[in-house]
Amino acid sequence: MQSLSIYILAGGNSSRMGQDKGLLLLDQCSIMETILDECKLITPSIFILTANEKYAAFNYPLVPDNIQHIGPAGGIDAMLQHTQTENNLIISCDMPFVTHAAMLELISLQEDHDITIPMFHDYPEAMFGLYKKQCKNKWRELIENGTHKMSSIISHFTYKFVDGEFLEKKYPKLFTNINTPEELKQAQLWRQQLP
Repeated sequence: MQSLSIYILAGGNSSRMGQDKGLLLLDQCSIMETILDECKLITPSIFILTANEKYAAFNYPLVPDNIQHIGPAGGIDAMLQHTQTENNLIISCDMPFVTHAAMLELISLQEDHDITIPMFHDYPEAMFGLYKKQCKNKWRELIENGTHKMSSIISHFTYKFVDGEFLEKKYPKLFTNINTPEELKQAQLWRQQLP
């Protein structure tokens, strides 16, 4: 898919987990590796949003934030400023159950909106979303003017919320995030139960 790039958002050390979540092992494989394996089935244009040099071991380009310490909004800004493709999918590095089929389904639902993200249990899953390159100037302007809350930024664009419950039903545990050691153990159990 030539008009698509995928960016995996990998932050620093998680305070609740005590280490970088993307490097956590699940079934003897890091969560980052699991996500990369799915992304490779869609496009070779894959990047890791981080300044952590440990991620260089995965042999994909690292893209650090241009504007530091503003959370996910900074990662998306880095993606939009860096990308060479019209369509850009961002995935959080702590989503071990994301699949290429779920990515393709989200892409198919995009239509012509600037931003397409699932709404799951009344929560916008902005870290599994599609963002068009044309958002980059306005996105940068908003964060430079102090708007850092994701929902506030998104409201300035044409956006589409897709049915997250529908996606979760088709792709079990899709929106599971790993934030604590307990959640990692639970994910390990789920991984063993999934086909």
